[in-house]
Amino acid sequence: MPKNVTANTGLDALTHCVEAYVSNINDNYADAMAKGGIQLIFENLLKAIENPQDGEVRQNMHDASCLGGYAFTNAWLGIAHSLAHQMGGMFGIPHGCANALVLPSVIRFNMKSTDRYDDLAKLIGCGTSGEDFAQAVEELRKLSSVPSTVAEYGINEEQWFNAVDIMARHALMDPCTGFNPRKPTVNELSAIYKAIYKGEVVNF
Repeated sequence: MPKNVTANTGLDALTHCVEAYVSNINDNYADAMAKGGIQLIFENLLKAIENPQDGEVRQNMHDASCLGGYAFTNAWLGIAHSLAHQMGGMFGIPHGCANALVLPSVIRFNMKSTDRYDDLAKLIGCGTSGEDFAQAVEELRKLSSVPSTVAEYGINEEQWFNAVDIMARHALMDPCTGFNPRKPTVNELSAIYKAIYKGEVVNF
């Protein structure tokens, strides 16, 4: 696959694993598979992007994606996917890229209701807090050459802000929203959409 497809699909798999792990469904099987997938992705995604002919690395990413699928089949997903679904439908942003754009903000939003991101920071050795993990995701996104903001992706600012409220209303009704560890309001989802346009840090 081209580098951008490898990056987007890899970050989509990461979002599957992360959201399954912090879901409000407690499932030991999902937890184990999500953690295994996260480790494999942080260890192999950049290698897969840079060395696409490396069969072992490709297999590791395949396995990580499969583990993420197993995990979210058991525990569902959260608002990163709810938000990303609208971004793909309204603006044609590739699904994995959309997930990567929202995931750090969603982590920071959800940190007020769960300490499970702390586990993930310790798992990959990037620190001990949810904020440490959010920054690690941002760094992986950057090194994967995936846009860090909606503006960087190339969406017109006026068009984006005109669509924010309707996207937020639809995201609130997405089935994934019911499994998020923190119950969002439509205004909070709208605020996340506004924040990711230029990369403002979510602190609400």
